[in-house]
Amino acid sequence: METIQTFVLGAFCALALVGLGYSFISALRISKTVKQLTDEISGLHRDIEETHRSIDERFNDLENNVNHRMDDICRELENTDKRIRRIIDDLNSYTDSRFDKTIDRLCERMDMQDNELIKVVEDHSKRIAELETEEKIKEDKIEQINS
Repeated sequence: METIQTFVLGAFCALALVGLGYSFISALRISKTVKQLTDEISGLHRDIEETHRSIDERFNDLENNVNHRMDDICRELENTDKRIRRIIDDLNSYTDSRFDKTIDRLCERMDMQDNELIKVVEDHSKRIAELETEEKIKEDKIEQINS
């Protein structure tokens, strides 16, 4: 019986040693897997940080580009506004000069018409005076004849 007990104890010990070896190998595999996963996670963190950095750089580039474009557009709008204002001023000046010339011409014509009207009135006054004088002379002659 002792041999059976020894055999059973030996078998248990052997099984325990095999289980211990298997556990040790499994622990090594788990440790290796954990190390691989840790390295992979570190790589992912680096990739994520690099992606964030790249996104930040692109965002800053785009923001600068947009700001430069906005500045260019603002400058262009200011230049266009200045050109339009200059054109409007030129047009106003031209229009004013045309109005001034037209007014001067109208005034000249009105002066000419006033002068002509004055001449006509003077001519009529002379004619009326002449007619009145002729009428008076005729009346005087008639009075002389009657007297």
